[in-house]
Amino acid sequence: MKAEPQRTCSSCGNEISGAIEFCPVCMLRKGLADGLESGESSTFEEAVKPILEQVAQRFEHYELVRGEDGNPVELGRGAMGVTYKAFDVDLRLPVTLKLISEKYISDESMRLRFLREARAAARLRHSNVASVFHLGRTGSSYFYAMEFVEGETLENLIKRSSRLEVNLALEIATQVAAGLGAVHKQNLVHRDIKPSNIMVSLEEGGAVTAKIIDLGLAKAVNEPGSQTAISMPGGFAGTPEFASPEQFAGVGVDIRSDLYALGVMLWRTLTGDVVFRGSPSEVMYQHQHAPLPLERLEAVPQPVVVLLEVLLEKDPGRRFQNPAELLKAMPTITGAIDARRRITRQSLQKNPTADLHVATRKPPARLGSEEISVPRFSAAGRDDIGREDDSVASVTRQPALERLTPPLQEPRTGAGAGAVSAQGLPISNPIPASKNLFWPIARALMAILLAIGAVWIFLSVILNPTANQESQIITERHSQKTKAAFGSHSPPQPGKPWTNSLDMRFVPLGDIYISKWQTRKSDFEAFVKATGYDAVGGMSSAVTQNGFKLNEMSWKAPGFQQTPDHPVVGVSWEDANQFCVWLTKKERSEGTLAMFQSYRLPTDREWSQAVGLERELGDTVEDRSGKIKAVYPWGDAFPPPNDSGNYAGSESRVGTPETWSVIPGFHDAFPRTAPVSAFKANARGLCCVGGNVWEWCMDKLGNTMNWRTLRGGSWATSRAAEMLSSYRRGYGPSFRSDDVGFRCVIATDERR
Repeated sequence: MKAEPQRTCSSCGNEISGAIEFCPVCMLRKGLADGLESGESSTFEEAVKPILEQVAQRFEHYELVRGEDGNPVELGRGAMGVTYKAFDVDLRLPVTLKLISEKYISDESMRLRFLREARAAARLRHSNVASVFHLGRTGSSYFYAMEFVEGETLENLIKRSSRLEVNLALEIATQVAAGLGAVHKQNLVHRDIKPSNIMVSLEEGGAVTAKIIDLGLAKAVNEPGSQTAISMPGGFAGTPEFASPEQFAGVGVDIRSDLYALGVMLWRTLTGDVVFRGSPSEVMYQHQHAPLPLERLEAVPQPVVVLLEVLLEKDPGRRFQNPAELLKAMPTITGAIDARRRITRQSLQKNPTADLHVATRKPPARLGSEEISVPRFSAAGRDDIGREDDSVASVTRQPALERLTPPLQEPRTGAGAGAVSAQGLPISNPIPASKNLFWPIARALMAILLAIGAVWIFLSVILNPTANQESQIITERHSQKTKAAFGSHSPPQPGKPWTNSLDMRFVPLGDIYISKWQTRKSDFEAFVKATGYDAVGGMSSAVTQNGFKLNEMSWKAPGFQQTPDHPVVGVSWEDANQFCVWLTKKERSEGTLAMFQSYRLPTDREWSQAVGLERELGDTVEDRSGKIKAVYPWGDAFPPPNDSGNYAGSESRVGTPETWSVIPGFHDAFPRTAPVSAFKANARGLCCVGGNVWEWCMDKLGNTMNWRTLRGGSWATSRAAEMLSSYRRGYGPSFRSDDVGFRCVIATDERR
């Protein structure tokens, strides 16, 4: 077929068809200018409109398909481009056409990204990835054509169905994983796996086809930083709700990041919602630090819950290491669902060969990529799950870095094959009789040596009892030192007070344990030393009260004297949560904390329970603030008795401006913070649940802002309303101040 000649307009530089005599862009500009002068612009516009529409709706041999309203059928719109349904006039078939957005036409960085996307997609040839087969340019704008996939996006399917049936959700996840296998084979990482980037076609009889359709953020795993910089003007590439912890951390990502996103996608298909919600910063924090809300998976079969826990591990090393591992585990999941049995993470991730449902093949002689067949699972009903279909997906299985056990050899058949044992291993040649004497002789020598050693020990005990006692004392001392170093505490027991490895003391409160006192400076210092966490960078001061951050101040140097037993201050809500995550990991590894127990901040309701407010009304924290009157930490009347708590009394005037407010007639012994156990505990055994420092709680203050809740008042508090046990205030999660600290609770994980 003869290609249509193209030429470039000498005036505006626009590429136009050789069949068009005049440049339509120049005609439009001139006509509008002349029309405005003569008042005949409408006539001219009507004359050139058909020509302009022909140019606007045609991209080489692709023509945009119009809907009933006469406008092009738009299939999707992303940050970089718009996708339309089009028609290949040469091959006479529908295609999908993606055009770079007009606002990015002059942006060289975005044009490079668009080209990279097209080229990356063109390298992939897989039944679960939409194929790209043409890259074109019209004028200064690029476009590419890919196969048109019948159906709808997974996002639309979820919205239409609320949530998907388990078998259908697993089948879609399996096919997406197979597509990611092809991505992995090309040494790419997608970075934006989410329901809106997956096309799903439901066919008669229950069959389903899922395809990855957008590689707009795909990059090579080892791509230099200069090239990855074009991914996103703001630096972060991806969709926060579906991004992995390492994407937020700004470190290198690989295919395991896509498997995390696949886990979020599977969660969404099963529940109708994403794992974590909130502002981008809240979602980022939760993906990196918050435990999974497994209580929302009550209706999901246990094997699938285990699968989600593996996919959504925050440490990439604890996830499946590539799509092939996930695909090998899928039959284990579906088989357990059919048999109504539970599974463990160990059984899921060991990936026994028997679960593959494919023929055993002889491993290659050299390290290289290996194609494995992955069975399709019917989405029609549970009875069909696990049955191999006629179609199989091909994915790349990368060889292990080191083989710890010899591979099973493929049984040989025929006259030339040697004898094979029932386990499929070759029968060994018999050992010569001379070699059979080795083990009896070795065992005899070992027995003689053991007997001599026993006689020597017996005689040393009889003849030198003092030395034996000293040795025992040294052994016991060494044991005590070992216990002190590695944690000698047993986990908390129900209903009993408990002391942890940092000598933080806890008392039972309902279903949780709450720290008897506020987190001390020594506790936080241990965290910083162990992790290198940067909790400096300035903080606000209750004394200046001007809202400005004082950069020279930090938890180490808050501007006043503190001992290790004073409460740590200048700690944000985010800092406090980081401390809890570290302490949980530390004590679980030492055996001090049970694997189903975690440190965290108290909820607002738990904090109210700690001060005796069991029944507060209000849907939000802000609704409940200050509603219960005349209940203070010390009693029912204001002002507080002298020395009943650490508030802003006359002693706090030291180093303050003249406008500093104090409680009339009140004083205590501490101008700033006091040691955490300086004041008498309340009825529940808790010190300083009023005064000393404000304490962070987990909850948001309200629904409209991202402020977190603070309770209790501090050494700088003088207003009666703020000293009420029911009073709350709020600041952003990164707020630090010299009168803000926290205390921890130990909670049992909802589900294990």
